[in-house]
Amino acid sequence: MKLSKPIFAVLSLAMASLVASPVFAQRRVRPERARPMARPGRFQQRLPQNWMKRLQKMSPREQQRFLENNRRFQELPPWRQQQIRSRLKLWNRLSPEQKRILIRRARILERMPPAERRRIRQVILPQWRQLPPARRRILVEKLRQLQPLSPSERRKRLADPNFERGLSPQERDLLREIAKLRVGPGGGI
Repeated sequence: MKLSKPIFAVLSLAMASLVASPVFAQRRVRPERARPMARPGRFQQRLPQNWMKRLQKMSPREQQRFLENNRRFQELPPWRQQQIRSRLKLWNRLSPEQKRILIRRARILERMPPAERRRIRQVILPQWRQLPPARRRILVEKLRQLQPLSPSERRKRLADPNFERGLSPQERDLLREIAKLRVGPGGGI
């Protein structure tokens, strides 16, 4: 199955919703008390942790009704509301198999220690997003080649200079990081 760009956008959404602190999920932030955010990504953590799980199980019509009737969603800034709607559209376009893969990856992320989730969110994902699409496709293909291998075979393959030929040092590091996590394409899940 070919993985496309929307899958990575949805994966980033899943990762962001999964790493949101339970403190934010239980605390209602009143608009008059909300402080201006330095950057849009920080606002994301104020969403209830189970929103995306619930929305992903709904039909597009039910999602729309939920968003129209949810006071907390209505209190979000317009740019954030649009971002959530756009990501739900991407999710709704995925095949059932693609959705299952992402849900499995999300479960793996939930079980990770907070420090590792933070590293994914703050280091690995931004590096992935900075890659041009053509370079991402190359890394995805490399990850697919690693998928059927055992852990020891994967380590040998990653140590093989021919396997990494044509990759920049940053791309090599990113490939090793994602292969180690086993949540990315070709991660063996």
